Amino acid sequence: MAHRTPPSPKPLGTPEWIYPWKRGESVFYSTLLAAVLMAGLFIFAFASIRVKLTVPMPIVPQKASLIFLTNTPEGRALALKAQEGGPFPSRFRPGQWDGMAALEAAAMAPTHLPQEIHTPQLKVLPEVNMAALRIAPPPLEMTFPASVAALPIPREARKMKLAPQLFPLSGITAQDLPQALPPFPVAIDGAMASASWRFLLQLGPHGRVTECISLGKGGDPGALELQQWLSNLTFPADEGNPARWIALGLGFTNQADDGPDN
Repeated sequence: MAHRTPPSPKPLGTPEWIYPWKRGESVFYSTLLAAVLMAGLFIFAFASIRVKLTVPMPIVPQKASLIFLTNTPEGRALALKAQEGGPFPSRFRPGQWDGMAALEAAAMAPTHLPQEIHTPQLKVLPEVNMAALRIAPPPLEMTFPASVAALPIPREARKMKLAPQLFPLSGITAQDLPQALPPFPVAIDGAMASASWRFLLQLGPHGRVTECISLGKGGDPGALELQQWLSNLTFPADEGNPARWIALGLGFTNQADDGPDN
């Protein structure tokens, strides 16, 4: 019977240096080398690692001592010594100083007024002849002051009406406002008088208003009439500034009505 060799797992044409296809006779030396390496690593780690252990400090019990000092010379001396040598510095209190009362009295003495006791003295009256005195005085003539004519009271008080009043906001001073304002042709109601009106005016070189713009409440009743009334005003001329802009505020005040009474 012929001995048959099992086929080799090595592929054909594979070099011998890629894989040791031939199994070694023994693995003793490789196992020993691995054990020596692991033992060396363990010894190195054990020798290099240091664990620092701290010893706990003993706990100091919280306690204190109390010394009671009596109000005697020895006790006051010990209290002063404890305050001066203790951890907290003593505080100077002027009120506890013995000489504070005398110092305060000396400081307040100049402010006190001298206390003078007033003693009334009796005055000697002159002697009067009682026989020469008359029991009843002579009749007196009554004199009254001249009568002053009473001022005539008007039959009815002077009527007042609301009139516009201007005040400057920007670009103009109060001295440059028109002194005489034309009468306002429209009746002024409560809503118009209580509103806050602001207008932006463009003035020409002769001081005439060329454009009037309402800065607020332009759509409220009376805004158009106020713009037309402002357009008829004349301000001081400025030939060097032909197109200047100013801002005015407008309010209403009570003024005497010079017109006829209806």
